[in-house]
Amino acid sequence: MTDVSPGVIRSHALCDQIIQMIRARGPISFSAFMEAALYTPELGYYMQPDLTIGADFITSPQLGPWLAQCLAEACLPVLQQCGTDSCLVEFGPGSGQLCHDVLSACAAAGVVPAQYYMIEISPSLRALQERTCETLPADLKDRITWVSACPPCSGVVIANEFLDAWPIEQFSVMPDIHTRCVGVNDQGKLSWQLQRTDPSEPLYQAVSSLKLNRPQGFYSEIQLNTRAWFDQLYQSLSQGAVILLDYGMPEGAYYSEARAQGTVRCHTQHRVHDDPLCGPGLQDITAQVNWTAVARDAIDVGWQVLGYSAQAQFLLNNGLADRLKSIEHQLTVEDHLAIKQLTLPTEMGEAFKVLGLSKGCEVHWFDQHDRQVSLWNKMEADEWHVM
Repeated sequence: MTDVSPGVIRSHALCDQIIQMIRARGPISFSAFMEAALYTPELGYYMQPDLTIGADFITSPQLGPWLAQCLAEACLPVLQQCGTDSCLVEFGPGSGQLCHDVLSACAAAGVVPAQYYMIEISPSLRALQERTCETLPADLKDRITWVSACPPCSGVVIANEFLDAWPIEQFSVMPDIHTRCVGVNDQGKLSWQLQRTDPSEPLYQAVSSLKLNRPQGFYSEIQLNTRAWFDQLYQSLSQGAVILLDYGMPEGAYYSEARAQGTVRCHTQHRVHDDPLCGPGLQDITAQVNWTAVARDAIDVGWQVLGYSAQAQFLLNNGLADRLKSIEHQLTVEDHLAIKQLTLPTEMGEAFKVLGLSKGCEVHWFDQHDRQVSLWNKMEADEWHVM
């Protein structure tokens, strides 16, 4: 008899819960499925016991201190403008490595935030973050506080690889707009189902505003609630800035015919596939970020867009080149490989983008390399335009 791993047992239990939910109330939206698959207590991917970062995918902070040092350099002028009580706030802090390295870099520069707030809902990830930050000097470690939401403060909000795991809605053009739901088939397995979307529903109205002219069967994703998140941040931050880093593209490219089956991808044991219904709880589920929609939602609630660029250019704008030049003789082969992964166009350098927002402060993160205009260009989708 073959032994069944604890992960598979948890996945079966989670799948049973989702199937029971569907049988009780009918097919569920993809956002409801994604929420359950990632965040069900003790069973969801991010809520599983002893979760580690790196077993299924690599994040930028795991490649060394390079990203953190550049983020610290970007944060310093904002912290100085906001005064001695200024803070850093991190959404989705992962292993805690970014917090560890940003605080270390701030201390080396002589400008340390009064508090570093980590917003984390996963008990296992919080435990991992505590272990990661345990090696910090006591003065820095004492500044770290775990909270459930951004508290009233001034300073900088950092969200690295946070938006891509935000539950999103899926829709299909048939040619009418349908909601792409998760149901249960005759064999008792999770399956895709389409439901006609009523014109009064937010999803229908949001998709209609895109003015898509697509062949029948085109499907993709849309995020409906980032505006509320930006509004909460705007109300919480009296003064400061936001740095968002993630993989994605402007809206025209996002909804091009080249992506007629959406952008959802699943990561498990460093393999990537596009079937989120397979093994819920065993895999991360992500979607590319529509940076045009994100910027539009931020602007709607009052944020000023500072700029938008590829990750490689942001890192170079914020001290990477000078830092590498000063320690060139100390770099190992592993350092060179990590830096290439962060900056090469074929790796994270171009696929990952950075969007900067501000409220009541002056920042120069994107000087001469701001690609903000590309957020509003028609790009590949000639029929799409900003209203």
